[in-house]
Amino acid sequence: NDLGVIKNENAIKKSVRNLVQTIPGERFFNSILGTDIRSSLFDFVDFGTASVIEKQIQTTIENFEPRVENLNVEVFPRPDRNEFEVNIYFKHFNTY
Repeated sequence: NDLGVIKNENAIKKSVRNLVQTIPGERFFNSILGTDIRSSLFDFVDFGTASVIEKQIQTTIENFEPRVENLNVEVFPRPDRNEFEVNIYFKHFNTY
């Protein structure tokens, strides 16, 4: 009873965040889980790299988070600040 349980919307948000931040091969017994966007962070900050990041996030969430539907991922390059802005929109449904 010492651990709090995250339910419903917060659990799904946390799961999506964990999927995006996980590096493939980081989790034992599932070497394809995650995105390789960290390697893209040192590429050029342009629309080509933004497209690669967007596709990796989209594919990973679609493959590993069944509670998410109507997924829309937007990645905007910000070359003046040397960063990418990532927005992930989705509708969730509870499986509980």
